[in-house]
Amino acid sequence: MIKKNTILFLLTSGLCLCLTSCGDDGPVPDPIDQNNTNANKSATAEASRLEIPRLVGGNNIFLVKKAKLRSKLSTNEDSMFVNFCIEWDCNKKAQRWTAYRWDIGNIVDNNIGRTEAWAEDTDIPSQYRSTLSNHASNGYDRGHMIASEDRQCSFSANSQTFLLSNMQPQYNKFNGKSNNVSYVWLNLEQRLRNLYKAWNKTYNSKDTLYIVKGGTIAEGQIIEIKNTLPVPKYFFVALLYKKANVNIGYKGYRAIGYWIEHTNGTNTADGSALNNYCVSIDDLEQKTGIDFFCNLPDDIENNVESTRNPTQWGW
Repeated sequence: MIKKNTILFLLTSGLCLCLTSCGDDGPVPDPIDQNNTNANKSATAEASRLEIPRLVGGNNIFLVKKAKLRSKLSTNEDSMFVNFCIEWDCNKKAQRWTAYRWDIGNIVDNNIGRTEAWAEDTDIPSQYRSTLSNHASNGYDRGHMIASEDRQCSFSANSQTFLLSNMQPQYNKFNGKSNNVSYVWLNLEQRLRNLYKAWNKTYNSKDTLYIVKGGTIAEGQIIEIKNTLPVPKYFFVALLYKKANVNIGYKGYRAIGYWIEHTNGTNTADGSALNNYCVSIDDLEQKTGIDFFCNLPDDIENNVESTRNPTQWGW
């Protein structure tokens, strides 16, 4: 929890709240406990979800991406779900973070593959959005924050991961692989998926993992400005895990953060080395200025965000 003495008002400066098409999202949004001093204050239900950090407002837009849930063929997909959310910095044409969750409904693998549906995000006004030309021939990959592999449950869900609002410029030897060796970002993504699936198989598929990912865009935390886009100097991941039936951690919750310097090949890691990048959520908040998991009740937030225990996460 980042301590604040003032309440931040959301989405001022004449910008409206941007949402994707409406639909029945199924589960009731995560409740905000009354003993919560820093929860998001918003009329938008999605802002109260546990994966959503504290919204800073200003010249930023809160984007909610809803997708159809089931079937490989879009004509057969039915119920809608919240695929992921983004806070977009209009001044910098970059996302502050992408937040999403894994649960039994959306982690299923329907072998969708990569839709390669690269597109501008039309929910962002044209003067503030990033374009394919911004990302073209700039020496960096278009790095997914929520990965294509994270959304194999439906065609529409996977297609949304290719929106440019979900991209950050990344070195290939940071998020790619060579000779079947994955570099550190891809390595972390793969191991998290495998770990979550193994846990869910063990614990009756009722657990939820809340994930926030992004790259730093603040002054002093970028490598350069390339084609008007900030290139992050660091990338981060914040994780909150909730056990449905087993009382682990504090009241069934545990959390951890990852803080990784963005370099072109020197920061490769095998699984055993991933704990070198582990930090507590409190530490990650100080590094990023982002208030993660603000919608947790204060007692849970204060407890789980102060701990750093990579062995709980299989590293």
